[in-house]
Amino acid sequence: MKLIKKLIWTILIIVLVVLLVTVGGYIFVRAKYNIDLYNSVKALKTINEKVDESTIAPNAITSLDIENAKEQTDMSVPGLIFVDGEGNYHISMGGTLSPMTASIKLADNQVAAIAENILQNQMNGAIKVGSNDVKVNILQISFSNIADGGATVNMVIKLDLKNIKQSMNKFPFTLLKKFIPDTLYISSTFNVSKTGNAFEYTVSHNKLTLNKLTAEETADTFKTLDVIAKVGSVENFNKNLGTMFMDALVGTESSNGLAYSLKALGATDYTFETISNINYFVVQI
Repeated sequence: MKLIKKLIWTILIIVLVVLLVTVGGYIFVRAKYNIDLYNSVKALKTINEKVDESTIAPNAITSLDIENAKEQTDMSVPGLIFVDGEGNYHISMGGTLSPMTASIKLADNQVAAIAENILQNQMNGAIKVGSNDVKVNILQISFSNIADGGATVNMVIKLDLKNIKQSMNKFPFTLLKKFIPDTLYISSTFNVSKTGNAFEYTVSHNKLTLNKLTAEETADTFKTLDVIAKVGSVENFNKNLGTMFMDALVGTESSNGLAYSLKALGATDYTFETISNINYFVVQI
């Protein structure tokens, strides 16, 4: 979540810089850094355009997905997903659970439902940016290109920036509001490969987009952000997002993710697998 907080701040910074740069400043930046600030303005305008969620997240989770995830996990570890007295679903991150009796096979939307449930119930569904809470939702996680136990993963995250915009009530921030979208969507696509050791993985960049920007426009925007605020390249940012996801989904000895947390109950490894044309994340027994 620190990556997302930094991205929000750097977008605010680039807006301010673009507004303050004169024609002479534009020429200097173009010559010294090979960055076209006019393209940055164009990108900011595009980011403000309304986004169709069904387009950016065509495989978005529904309320049925957490129910289906519970059915799957109950066949191996009853109680891993449980329902409280008010009918709300929760993921057991402690307590006593029975040993695994079978491998757990979760479709991509079931994984997304589990991740969103943990985010909302155990991480309060928000990150702190300054004194403002920024609401975060996981809309979609989808798997493709399954091969050799690895996969290409797409993760779509929604950030609600309205609280930040409402707090921008003093000069010069009042001038920036129209450049900041109410909602920021991050569509992160990365490749996951298995290593020769159990529970190990490597993550590499595939594609990342912000709102309606293309991958190329997003990469160009990150070049500008990196010059101004050292946010790093789009490749590194996306790789870090992918690593954060895999640390939560699989985990390591030092970062106890879902699969690794089941090691004490009999889990031996993880894999991505296609069964009857459906892509699954599998915690193996």
